[in-house]
Amino acid sequence: MRTKLFVALFLTFSILIVAQTQEKKTVVKETIVDSTKKNLENTQEKKTIVKETIETTETIVDSTKKNVEKTIKKKITVETKIEKVIWNKLCPIMGEEIDPEVETVEYKDKTIGFCCKPCIRRFNKDPEKHLKSLSDDGQTLR
Repeated sequence: MRTKLFVALFLTFSILIVAQTQEKKTVVKETIVDSTKKNLENTQEKKTIVKETIETTETIVDSTKKNVEKTIKKKITVETKIEKVIWNKLCPIMGEEIDPEVETVEYKDKTIGFCCKPCIRRFNKDPEKHLKSLSDDGQTLR
């Protein structure tokens, strides 16, 4: 009879230990699930923040790009409006009055004007020789 009692007690304790182990497993499992859910929520929040930051950055970049384009257009407009000041009144080749519609040549920090297009080619062959025909201020012939 003692043996039966001992076996009955042993089985009872075994069942209790198994039950407690199952409870602990359940608690651990629930803790892990809760922790994982919180981590997932935090990750989702962080993704949302990163996405919003990216969108804001893209908006700033687009705005900056548009401002740069506007500034460049304004600069180009201003540069095209600046008229070149032609240094000479008379053509260094023919001695006639220059035509402001004819191309000019930049030479030694001066904008040289001409009476006609063919004079430009002749000037470019020997600029020093042709500039000698003009006064130091380019307003008269020598």
